Formats: sequence, C-alpha cells, structure tokens
Amino acid sequence: MTNLKKSFTMKIRFTLSIFTMTFMTISLYGQTVSTYAGTPAVAGNTSVAANRLQAQFTQPYGIDLDSKGNMWISEQGNSIITMILASNDEVRIRVGGVGLPSFMDGSGTISRFNHPGGIAVGPNDEIYVADIDNHAIRKISAFQNLGNAQAVSVFAGKHDVKPGSYTSYSGYADGNKDEALFLFPSDVAVDASGNVFVADRGNHVIRKIDPSGNVSTFAGQQGMTGSADGAALSATFNYPEGVFVKGNDVYVADKLNSKIRKISGGQVSTVLSNLWTPSDVYVDEKNDIYIVDLHRVWKFEQTYAGSTQAQTSGFINANGTEARFNTVRGITKSGKSLFVADMENHIIRRIADCSGWVVSITKNSYLLTATPGKFYQWFKDGNPISAANGQTYTVSSTGNYKVEVENNDECKDMSAEIYVEVVSIPENDFIQTLSNYPNPVFNTLYLNLKSGKASISGISITDLTGRELMAVETNAQQNLKKEIDMSTFEAGMYLLVIKSNKGYVTRKLIKQ
Repeated sequence: MTNLKKSFTMKIRFTLSIFTMTFMTISLYGQTVSTYAGTPAVAGNTSVAANRLQAQFTQPYGIDLDSKGNMWISEQGNSIITMILASNDEVRIRVGGVGLPSFMDGSGTISRFNHPGGIAVGPNDEIYVADIDNHAIRKISAFQNLGNAQAVSVFAGKHDVKPGSYTSYSGYADGNKDEALFLFPSDVAVDASGNVFVADRGNHVIRKIDPSGNVSTFAGQQGMTGSADGAALSATFNYPEGVFVKGNDVYVADKLNSKIRKISGGQVSTVLSNLWTPSDVYVDEKNDIYIVDLHRVWKFEQTYAGSTQAQTSGFINANGTEARFNTVRGITKSGKSLFVADMENHIIRRIADCSGWVVSITKNSYLLTATPGKFYQWFKDGNPISAANGQTYTVSSTGNYKVEVENNDECKDMSAEIYVEVVSIPENDFIQTLSNYPNPVFNTLYLNLKSGKASISGISITDLTGRELMAVETNAQQNLKKEIDMSTFEAGMYLLVIKSNKGYVTRKLIKQ
C-alpha cells in the first residue's frame, strides 16, 4: 500500500451563475498518524489535570475505551492508571501512586500497582489490568464521576495482606482467585460474559478467569515454549504478550514466535506469521486484523503505519509508512481511528483511516461552501488566502479557487480547483436606488435598495479579502429595507457586496 496521497483533479472554468453546482476531487490516500495525547519524547506525569495535548505520560502500555468514550491508559513507567475524559479531552490520574511501584488495594491514588501492562474494559465498564510485576490481575470499579474515587481490588492472584502493603506470589497454579499463580502476566481481554483472558507470558500460556475469579489454563503448556498448533492444551506459545477477544475467539500476539495465533473451538491455529515481535492485536467489526509490532502497525499482510524496517524507530507524524513510532504496545479502535500506546515516545497516537475523506466545493453565485470539517484554508491561484479559514468564502476577484479541509479525525484533503470569473458592473445597470447609512457605522447599518434591470441574488458583508462575515436575507425581493446589526464587528474596513444574476456591486463600509 502506498503511503503517498494521490489526487486526480480536473480544472474546470466556470463564469458566474446563479445555479448551484458541486465540484469534487477523487482522493485516494491512506492513513494519517498524529499525536492524540501526551508530549512527544518527554516522560512525565499529569498530576495536575491538563488537556490531552499538554499532558505527559511515562511509558504508556495498555489502552482501551469505555462505553462513554473515556480512554483508559496504563502507564508502566509511572505505575498508575490514567484516563482521558471524553467530555472535555482532559487527562486525569485515577488510581495508583505516581512513581511508587508497590502492591496495595484501596481507593483512587491510595492504591498501588507495580509496572502495569495491558488493560481492558469489561461489559459493565469495570477495568481489568495485568499488574505485571505484582503477578496479579487487578480490577478497578467503573468510573462514575470525577468526585467519586474508583476502588481497586485483586481480581485474581495469590497475595498476603500486610499493614501498608501486600505481598504477591509468582508461579503457576490454577484454582480460585486467592490461590491462583501467574508469572509476569502482560495483557488481559474480556468477553461479553465477563470472562477475563490473560496473556501469562512468563508461563507461556493463556489463562481464563471466570466472573467469580476461578482461574484455569485456556491454551498452551506451562513452561514449555514452541509454536505447535492443534488442541488448545497441547499447543505451545513463546512469550505470548497480547490477547484480544472477539465473540468466542481469542487472538494472541505470540511475541517470540513472531505470529498471531487464534484459539477457537478448543483449537489453536496460526493466523499470521513472519512478523517481528508483535505485542498486541485488535480485530474490528469487519474482521480486519491490526497488529502492533515493535515500531509499526500491521494490517492486510503489510505495514499499515510506521517503519518497514525493524531497526528504524523515531517520532514522525505523517501518512502511512512515512510515520515513525518507538516501541508500540497497546492498541484499540473507535470508529475509523486506531489508537496506540507509543511507549518509548511517551504518547498516545491516533491512526485515522482517511481513505474516504473527500473535500468538495459548492458554488452559489459568488459564495463558495466547503465540505463540513474542523479547520479550513482557502487558496486563490495556488496561494493561501490570509484569514480565509471558514467553511464559506465569498469571491471578490477572478481566479482559481480551492480549499483544504481537516476533519475531526485529523484527515486533510484538498478540493478540486475551480475557476470563478467575477464581473463588476456599474450600479445603474441593475440598481435604481441604493443608500446605506451611516458610514462610518457605529452599531446599525440602514440599507435601502431598489433593483431595476437585474435580480438580486444575495447581499453580504465581507472583510477586504472577500471572506464572508455576514449574509443578509433578501427573500428574492427587488425592494429592500434592512437594518443590519454590526455591533459585534471590530473597528475597521469592510465591504458591502450586492450580488445579482449579471454581476455584483460593492461599497466600502467603515466600522467605528
């Protein structure tokens, strides 16, 4: 897959018309990688709430989204769990002590983790965490509001409770939640029934924990490394690091086998081979498989985003394989965007599928309207027009016009270029009477207009670049009396533009 944006455009010349037409560019391009949260290549913490782009993380590892759209992040380097609020993009530390790796249940930041790994949101928005160096699976109660601290407990893993801290035990044992043993569990996944699947990487097996906390071996042989497919309990793995559940199937990022494995109906099979060192996997609603693999994201048997060489890492926001990551760990998806934990860059990255984002221009007389988006930049004859950053633009001079629009997924596209010929005609060619007063204007502009030889198609107030600031309702009348409120306009020079089917007339306005 190419990582270059390709556009096929046809330049079409049009003179002024009162009809509405749409011009579209065919855009074939891939995915755009951007920084979603954090400060690139800067390790830190967000002990004081901050916007996601001003926040700091240290080695983000696991990532998932709850039903409200809140993002949950395990920070391995800080030994905490952080959230990004969907309502305002604010980053908050919710549980754990910053830079205090240890082991303790409790409420909010009283609790302690020890280098937490993968994270997964359950069917009731409860949160499960693979607490790697505590050899335990932790559970965090569902988020209610910022004033309600969340409770942290041990979901499974043998431990002793001691004053001020807990003592954990590593090893391998199935059984109830208080007797089961894990060895550096690295990831968790939850099915619709509340069963939790664990990548127990130190034991080279996949474990299953039922909603009551009973632990069993789901696939693999404890302590035995290999790549054998077949019956689940006869198969072998080699350092399984990531796990994902879709329906009744469990997918495994089998790191040191460089494979993605699938456990279905009691059988293990190999889905993909010849990867580098995959650490996590995500399967979407179309059954497309996304894999985070060292410094890249893999899809469709090729690099989807990031480097095509295992030894090449870094930080670059760009399209497709022009982007650079530095040790990607967790992955999740929402809509058309993937989100990954770029661990050694200390940030969360967004990978937006921009293949369907196409920008067009609708033309109605001199008014050009772009496809709705978040940011706009209009161009005339290939050059950006200063301060022309709205969805609409009113043409005031002949030329070739186009617009670049960015949407909420940070996808950008440039429209096809269109030619607009502007015809300025004398007032007496279509206006019998025109008075606008006072000039300079303080608050209210009074407009009296009677047309004669032409039909009025629109009246607007623009800045000197032609950017429309206000459209005045005409109702296709030939005789108009209007009071136009300009009290919110800043002091300066503006243009009153009166458009017709034959051309336009402008008058300068001064706002004081």
